[in-house]
Amino acid sequence: MRASLSAQGKKRFIYVGDGRPDFCAGLKLEEGDYLLPRKDFPIWELICTNQSPVKPKIQAWTNWEELQTVLLSRVNTLFLAEKLTVPDHCKFQDSSISAHSNALPVPH
Repeated sequence: MRASLSAQGKKRFIYVGDGRPDFCAGLKLEEGDYLLPRKDFPIWELICTNQSPVKPKIQAWTNWEELQTVLLSRVNTLFLAEKLTVPDHCKFQDSSISAHSNALPVPH
């Protein structure tokens, strides 16, 4: 993904996962990216026990409400760091994720 976007300038990634394969994907992330592992799941165990350095910033989450908070915070941090303005129709809303939803909304 990064290679296909390289022509558009430096991109940051936020990767959310909970399984063993997500750990391998997380190792491909770079400094400035974010890895959001689900705490007490296989990815979290691998991060805690593996001696390999993980380059991205790591912030764990335990439930969907916490993921929403963490994800919104990371997206806002990246937009502020890049000094980007998010159009109103693309902004995430705190109420856009219900407590019973397994899917995250994607801005248009």
